[in-house]
Amino acid sequence: MMTLTEKWKMEGLQQGLQQGLIKAKQEDIVKLIKVRFGNVPENVEKFISNINDLEELDKLFTKAILANSLEELLK
Repeated sequence: MMTLTEKWKMEGLQQGLQQGLIKAKQEDIVKLIKVRFGNVPENVEKFISNINDLEELDKLFTKAILANSLEELLK
């Protein structure tokens, strides 16, 4: 049986892993936009960095792949 301290450490590790996955996905989206459309406006980068849900980031990643322009991506 886990002690309370061990449980807190595990929860902290899981939370850290989740934050790492979110940060990596945000960076992947920004990189994809740079490759596809040449640059990433500061407001778009800020918008992406404020998304902290992996499912939403996955949707945006797919949308960035399929979009024909930055304007279409942001609709």
